[in-house]
Amino acid sequence: MTAIDETPHCEIRASLWISGFDCDPDDISAHLDLQPSSVVRRGWRFLPFRDRTNLSGTNVWEFRTELDLPDPLPRCIEMGDLLRPLRTALESRIDRLTTMPPCSSRVSVEVLPRREPPEFSFAAGDLDFLDRVGLPFGIDIQTPDLKHAA
Repeated sequence: MTAIDETPHCEIRASLWISGFDCDPDDISAHLDLQPSSVVRRGWRFLPFRDRTNLSGTNVWEFRTELDLPDPLPRCIEMGDLLRPLRTALESRIDRLTTMPPCSSRVSVEVLPRREPPEFSFAAGDLDFLDRVGLPFGIDIQTPDLKHAA
């Protein structure tokens, strides 16, 4: 009998990343009136912890949205669907985003496929919010090792 693979074919995350700021990450949370999903403080160790050289050189603040994706994923995913929860959370905070302390901010979609990654489509207005706020946007698709994929 063959075991059923219940592992999702792909994990997708949409996040606002803020890094390179000198203030405490709690100050970023207070400024945006938003609790982060994770923070890294300058000097903290990061994976792999056994390597003592892996110390963060900067503060990092991340807000990741929960995505309600269909299972199984369609072959093509609309970028607007991925960005909608993030846009909803940030829309009322545009003035706060544009008055951040000196830092580097970006919106990132990370795709971690376990098999062939999906395709993405963009509608005309998908990135207009990011343009209004002045945030760069990136998609990071980790390449799966398809030789060993089921």
